[in-house]
Amino acid sequence: MNYTPRKDRLVMMLLLQQGWSIRRVARETGLSRNTVKAFLKLADLTVSQVRKMTPMQAVEEVEQVEKCDREWEEMNGPRRTRLPKAVKLAALSAS
Repeated sequence: MNYTPRKDRLVMMLLLQQGWSIRRVARETGLSRNTVKAFLKLADLTVSQVRKMTPMQAVEEVEQVEKCDREWEEMNGPRRTRLPKAVKLAALSAS
C-alpha cells in the first residue's frame, strides 16, 4: 500500500463514516480505490463498520494505524504523499 499521511487517513475515515462509497472517496481525494481499500484492510475494518462508528471512534482507529505506521518508519525511514488541500478542507468542513 502506498503511504497515506495522517490527515489523508482522517479524511478517508470521515468521508466513509459519512456514507461515501470507496469509489467516491477515491475520486474526490485523488487516491486510488486500492489505496482506500488497503487502508481499510490495514485497519481491519469494513465500510459498514466504519459507517456505524462515531467520528471519535474513526479517529481512534486512525490513531491505532498510526501507531503501527510509526513503528514501521522507525525501522525503515519516512514515506511521503499528499492530497490536494482543497479536498482536505472540503472533507473537514463537511463533518
